[in-house]
Amino acid sequence: IREYPNSPYRLEAERTVYDKFTQDGKRTSYVQFIKDNPKSTLTSKAWKKIYALEIKELTPESIAAFTLKYPNYPYLDKLQEEYDLVTTRFYPVYNGEKWGFIDEKGNLKIQYRFDFVEPFIESLALVGIGDSITFINKSGRFINEDFYEDGFSFKRGFAVVSKNGKYGALNRLGEWVIPAQYEDVGEFSGGMFYLLDNDLYGYANQAGEVIIDFKFSDANDFMNDRAVVALDEKYGLITKEGEQISEFKYQWIDGFKKSGNPSRFRIDGKFGLISKDGVQVDSVLYDQLGEFAEGKALFAV
Repeated sequence: IREYPNSPYRLEAERTVYDKFTQDGKRTSYVQFIKDNPKSTLTSKAWKKIYALEIKELTPESIAAFTLKYPNYPYLDKLQEEYDLVTTRFYPVYNGEKWGFIDEKGNLKIQYRFDFVEPFIESLALVGIGDSITFINKSGRFINEDFYEDGFSFKRGFAVVSKNGKYGALNRLGEWVIPAQYEDVGEFSGGMFYLLDNDLYGYANQAGEVIIDFKFSDANDFMNDRAVVALDEKYGLITKEGEQISEFKYQWIDGFKKSGNPSRFRIDGKFGLISKDGVQVDSVLYDQLGEFAEGKALFAV
């Protein structure tokens, strides 16, 4: 690139450099690419990726934190526009034929042009045109040019959608982080997605890398660094590294919804408690056992 700046292959060379710098998908790699290649035509793409990786849930606080962390961000005017929009509440409105959105003062902000809409979540809304769905931002622009058969609203910076009968996940830029090739994809939780492939479950991280192999007959979201999974219809606990930390002998285990509380399990029709370390809290089994609230749980024997 330096020796042949006018070469017709310059853009191809820049793409190769970009791909090599950022192949691991980490934020630090995009930052390093910009630092080492300030004149590249792909610095804009790198900044967009940094923004998407940094801001999982779009809030005034997350935008302000991003501005402080990256004072040399080249699109501060757009960031200000995003800040203004995220602090404005939008409401779905129907004119008898199509759906649009108004703001809290009743001003029409997004024209009536959708067959159905969901409320804005994380400043993005799922909208329907005919039998297909896609996503728009608060400027009314589509996040990409694709349409999907089914989908769910954004949560923690990602949305699960289906295309051609398979499921995948998108980031806020409308890019595939999990390709649409799976029978099922769970929502992003605890830094992981669960995936179903050939009737077996595994887990991938936010870069789409499969971290835990496909070997489970059932799987659930990670909560407080633990996931409840099943082998041959018997449930146990694993860590984010895929380490087994309990026996696979339970009929059911509740997730670790609150840090510090043990989780409930069922075995042979009775209920008990298990810690995050996979250890049964005591030897008592109960006929009924409720969820913990304020450190206490209702039980019956």
